[in-house]
Amino acid sequence: MNPLSIREFKRVEIALFLIALVAIVFRHVDLFLFPRFWAEEGSVYFTSAMAHGVDSLWLSHQGYYSLIPNVATYLATWVPLDRAPAVTTVIAFIVQLIPFILISASQSMFLSTWKQKALAMAVVLFIGNTGEIWLNTINSQFHAIVILFLVLLESREPNIGRGKCGFLGVLTLVAGLSGIPANILAPVFFYVYITTGNALALRLFSVLCFTTILQLFFVLSLDHGSRIGSFGIPVLTKVVLGTIQYPIFRTYGLSALTLLTIPLVLAVFKYLRKKDYFLLFFGSTFLLTALLILMSLGMRGGGRYSYAPSVIFVMGLIAASFDRSLGVLPRRIFGFYLSLSLVVGCLMFPFRGGLWDAKDWKRWSSEVEQFESGEKTELYIYPQWEKKRWTLTLETTNSVHQK
Repeated sequence: MNPLSIREFKRVEIALFLIALVAIVFRHVDLFLFPRFWAEEGSVYFTSAMAHGVDSLWLSHQGYYSLIPNVATYLATWVPLDRAPAVTTVIAFIVQLIPFILISASQSMFLSTWKQKALAMAVVLFIGNTGEIWLNTINSQFHAIVILFLVLLESREPNIGRGKCGFLGVLTLVAGLSGIPANILAPVFFYVYITTGNALALRLFSVLCFTTILQLFFVLSLDHGSRIGSFGIPVLTKVVLGTIQYPIFRTYGLSALTLLTIPLVLAVFKYLRKKDYFLLFFGSTFLLTALLILMSLGMRGGGRYSYAPSVIFVMGLIAASFDRSLGVLPRRIFGFYLSLSLVVGCLMFPFRGGLWDAKDWKRWSSEVEQFESGEKTELYIYPQWEKKRWTLTLETTNSVHQK
């Protein structure tokens, strides 16, 4: 590759990143024009930051430690109250940009061409990106899984520079401290070390061992008896079907079409089971799907829990589609399902009015105006569904209410 082609390749990478940035902003630009707190981001984390100040950085909520919302909501207390959600929105935005930065700068063999990078960015942007995980820090933990998987791909490659290794290490630490889900990938890092011998993979695995142990201290303090007792065939069915349904057809009434994915499942096992990337992509998908469903509320899964497994699954289809050691037929099969998943993802990408935002939902700025005028102390935050409206109380900052 001559210098001109290298220069052009870098320009394409920058262009792809800028396109992704614009798409994130304009998916629902109102979130930047009228920032909001989302659910526990305001009712739990922001109220904790208001009540405890800097000590809130070390507090755990909901049974695990989550670094990103802790830091974001604490920083939000530094600005005027009416601008506080802008801080958490910007931090969530930065988190969502990191996968595109990693893809642009990737040295992975699976992201070595501009076409692979463009497809990978499209997958991260469109596949499974439900509105509930969009631009809020309490759900940044699900984007952190995708970030960590991209770090995993880098850990397979030799000759990673010292500066980049440090950056990947910081991302791994933050991901592991931002919730339980990212730590699920720890065994896959060890698998990469065993199969490649790369010291970077072992060091990142060690980081995840530390964060996993830390998270376990919080998890083991909870009573899980009722949830463990609810495990059964229906949950197992969701684990199996969810692995193949979510990446292609999402969770919006398309479960009947799951049968259309049977040829894909057969093709994956027939053509890819002996490939070195089979466990990397599809093993990670199944591991994440199973454990995230088991950890989800009521073991229902779906939505935010399916985002990262879906992205990893479809990225596996990219790897298979570009694998020239495969015949024409399998590559066409994987290419067809890759295209199908992206088409469905694009159709689902626009915000669904009334579910994740609505014109009649009260804006944070107007709520703050009423608070400062002494009209109210209980402020509405998002979401404001008819059956479940989230609020926070500023008079007693440790009070949390749902109507």
